[in-house]
Amino acid sequence: ILAEFFENFALSTDKDLNDISRSILKENMDNAYFDSLKKMNYYLINDFPSFTNKEEVYTQNNLFRDLELSPNTLIIISDAMTYNLAYEFIRNKDYTYDDYNLISDLPSETEVCYNSYFITDEIVQLDDKNRLSLEKDGKDITYVRKWRLEKLKEIFGTAIDFDDFKTDKDYKGIVLWQHDEIDKAIHGSCDNKRLRILTEEVFQTIDYGLERGFNILLLSDHGHIPVSKKFILFDDININKKKDRYLVVNKDENLEKSIYLDNIPLPSYVDVGDKKLAFINSVNSLKECGKYTHGGLSLQECILPCFYIKSNKSQENLEYIVDIEWTNKLKFTITNIKNTDENILDVLVNNKLFLNQEVKNGEKKALMIIETGENSECLIILSINDKEVVREYVKKKNLRKIDSDMNIF
Repeated sequence: ILAEFFENFALSTDKDLNDISRSILKENMDNAYFDSLKKMNYYLINDFPSFTNKEEVYTQNNLFRDLELSPNTLIIISDAMTYNLAYEFIRNKDYTYDDYNLISDLPSETEVCYNSYFITDEIVQLDDKNRLSLEKDGKDITYVRKWRLEKLKEIFGTAIDFDDFKTDKDYKGIVLWQHDEIDKAIHGSCDNKRLRILTEEVFQTIDYGLERGFNILLLSDHGHIPVSKKFILFDDININKKKDRYLVVNKDENLEKSIYLDNIPLPSYVDVGDKKLAFINSVNSLKECGKYTHGGLSLQECILPCFYIKSNKSQENLEYIVDIEWTNKLKFTITNIKNTDENILDVLVNNKLFLNQEVKNGEKKALMIIETGENSECLIILSINDKEVVREYVKKKNLRKIDSDMNIF
């Protein structure tokens, strides 16, 4: 709204306002807006834990398990893209989309944010340098980009990197694009024009995915905000580590509550031992920064874009049960299902239940079914989360004479 006002204001022809007056008025409005932003964030962010307890709000760590995605989805995680920047572009596009409420697992940019989407049985804990380190079974996970892709395969059954997707024109499944350019830009000498160019590049990729018949899930790991000054630290605080927006301090350290928040619950997968994280209750920064910084305790940082954009190209009818063959054994493969769903397979032979069990994506079956005649029929039913999605009728194939003679089992 403010951007639209300034645009109209700059184009206005009011002769009573000279260029100097315009500049002064714009600066005064900018300052008033920033002051309002600080006050709004100050009051709302104090109630941060209540955001994540609302039924209609998704959190990063549960998103891939709770959100219903098409099996053919391009997941774009654009590091540091704000909700309002993404929405500004989306509302000017002819998209069909859902806008989900998504909030970060922590109210500040940390080493946790990006990886929160993928963590299942891993932990994040402070290392000997008081950095938040991603670990599994006591070992650091170093190749993080590769690890993220492997976690998607674990959750969805199949996933490839965006570069591979561009060369594999027949691929069906989950695709991941890890986009870092906005985050790199705001850490450097980035202006608003550059920021918008990088955002446009993201939406060019979105259009490419839609053209290929893929739905798009657009996410970010945290936002950013313009800041005007550096926050002054109190000298008597025993600081173990300082980031732009939070401190690592001893658990018994007494902090000024009007300035620091140290009682924000950490996600279950974060272990800080005898330390605690203290967040700056302000939209200012602990370190000198450029034009932009991570928003920290601000809604611009915590409220993340989560847009699910639907392709208007009809996706092919999904095949859930493929490569069906019934001679000596009933063989088939389960595909296009999500391993975090409840996927139940029922097999009926001549109207009698033969098998009832949970299955995973890519699972191959080879069932030995005896005491059936040549005209036997089999019904294969797959249900996902108590909803039947497919049923396949199969007739046993007549064996050739040579096969029949050898069918001694």
